[in-house]
Amino acid sequence: MTLQYVIEKRIFTRGFSQGKDRSSLQLSDDLDCHDFQISEKFLYQRLQVCISKKDLELGRQVYAFIKSCGQHSNTFLGSHVIRMFSFCGSLRDAYLVFNTLSVQNVFTWSAIISAFAIHGEGHQAYKLFKDMLQSGIKPDTVVFVVSLKACASLKSLARVNLLHFYAIYAGFDSNIYVANTLIALYASLGSIMDGCTVFDGLSKQDVASWNAMIAAHLQHGNVTTCAQLFQQMQKEGIKPNNVTCISIIKAASYSTIVQTRFAHIQATELDLELDVYVASSLLDAYARQGAIDDAQELFDRLPAKDVVTWSALIAGYVQNGYDWKAFLLFQKMQYLGVKEDNFTYVSVLNACSNTAAAEEGELIHACLIEAHLKLDTFIGSALIGMYSCHGKLEDVECVFGNLAERDIGVWNALIESCTTNDNYELAMYYLNAIQLDSLLPDAVTFVCLLSLCSHMGLIEEGWYQLKLMIGQYGLSPMVEHYNCLIDLFGRLGQLQEAENLLQNMPWQPTLRTWMSLLSNCRTFCNVTLGFYCFKKIFLLDGTHASAYTLMYPLFLVAGLNSDAMKLIELRNKMQARRKPGKAYIEVAQNIHEFVVGDNRHPSILAYRKLKSLLLHLNSEGFMPLLDLLNI
Repeated sequence: MTLQYVIEKRIFTRGFSQGKDRSSLQLSDDLDCHDFQISEKFLYQRLQVCISKKDLELGRQVYAFIKSCGQHSNTFLGSHVIRMFSFCGSLRDAYLVFNTLSVQNVFTWSAIISAFAIHGEGHQAYKLFKDMLQSGIKPDTVVFVVSLKACASLKSLARVNLLHFYAIYAGFDSNIYVANTLIALYASLGSIMDGCTVFDGLSKQDVASWNAMIAAHLQHGNVTTCAQLFQQMQKEGIKPNNVTCISIIKAASYSTIVQTRFAHIQATELDLELDVYVASSLLDAYARQGAIDDAQELFDRLPAKDVVTWSALIAGYVQNGYDWKAFLLFQKMQYLGVKEDNFTYVSVLNACSNTAAAEEGELIHACLIEAHLKLDTFIGSALIGMYSCHGKLEDVECVFGNLAERDIGVWNALIESCTTNDNYELAMYYLNAIQLDSLLPDAVTFVCLLSLCSHMGLIEEGWYQLKLMIGQYGLSPMVEHYNCLIDLFGRLGQLQEAENLLQNMPWQPTLRTWMSLLSNCRTFCNVTLGFYCFKKIFLLDGTHASAYTLMYPLFLVAGLNSDAMKLIELRNKMQARRKPGKAYIEVAQNIHEFVVGDNRHPSILAYRKLKSLLLHLNSEGFMPLLDLLNI
């Protein structure tokens, strides 16, 4: 047993192995007593411990220990010290270490460029890459990949083109890792043709190359091309992996349920159906298309269910309006001892927002605190949404005030909460406060503000918000912003102005656009414009039941009874069926669900009370509007 082994073991056992990491660094005096050089491997292992713990203070002590051992000029250790400081959150320390190195090789340059890229400092990472070239250091594959990824945050196609040109000049354009990164980066910047050129230029594509191409086309909505590439890669003898399947399933989810089931069959044939990430993608796809029974069947077949699959199914039930089933799943998940994650809590809190489950929401908030999960911006936004839906504005402000970090998503949730309470002045206060938090409003912020203006019927304020987002913040209005303005005009009966805005906006109207205008036509009995909207909706989705429900009374009001009958025939032919309306009430911490037309609720007293209320309304002369119940 050597002296080196004994000393290194003492250092390890006195500190790192027992969780008392800092005490191990106090042995430097012992080491000075021996003419002994601490091994490079031992110091590297200590740096890895700091990275795993993300302990910045410990990392600084380890670095001080490295310097005391005379290893501060070691480029191998230096590159790992830079990475350690980067992972521990101190870009400043990482840069100081880089500058103190007497020799800077390709590994240290790679480490510092990667550090700036990880921290979102794309401009500085790109500058460091140029500095490395000027210093005469020839980059390797890792540096190229890291530098390219740094450009992703810059969203600069010109800089990616420059790096691509240099990669060709340096002979890295045929490197599979560099090429795959270029394909993904070009796709993210909207230049899919450049990505195709890189892909076609490869002498041999691997599965990652095909995955990058499929993901690129998926990102641009080319669903058919994704399926074609999937078939082509198999003809080329490349076996798809779970990443491939996830992209194909996602592409199918934007198409039809038939395509999703076909993607499911393909995943099964590849023995990937039970892969946790593939299964979660399938659950999400089925939920997106309303096939929640298919999702439940797949979930039941999974031999091992982790938090990802549980959360996916819970989110699917919430997405399809089965909030109470989502609660039951959440309770079952807890009973089985599956540890919830942040995504689980976001989904369940959204369920609380959709129902009358105010107390359940507070209990879930308490569970979240007991689980010691970090109150991140996603959970914070979900909590704000949940409390605002139940009118608990004090709780909204309390959650907001307790957030350690606030991104624009949290502020947007706060502004959206003003819609529930029709408070435009408070929303404007929050808009101004965003900039005091060193943030800028985004497109979603103005969707919330315009939606508030529509909800309150504030036309002048709506136009002001549109001009503000374009003029002051340089944001281009999307179809969602125009939808809010069209709905604003429609709510006030200015249907001609709404139609003019719809016809002249630079975006293709969506189903929601036409439905909004049809609903307003129903309110103000404009049968001509309403039928025009209905025809547009029918072309987009002939099974959209609400369109028939809105159009039918318009025909009756106009005396077009024959057209109303034809509409019923068309609806039956298209099998356009509405999901029955639901209502929730909370009594003694229990949520009760009532469905239109269903009298099977166990509490028969509820129906007796409802009958009593209807009799009382009739006696007071109130008559229900029945026109929407005839179809």
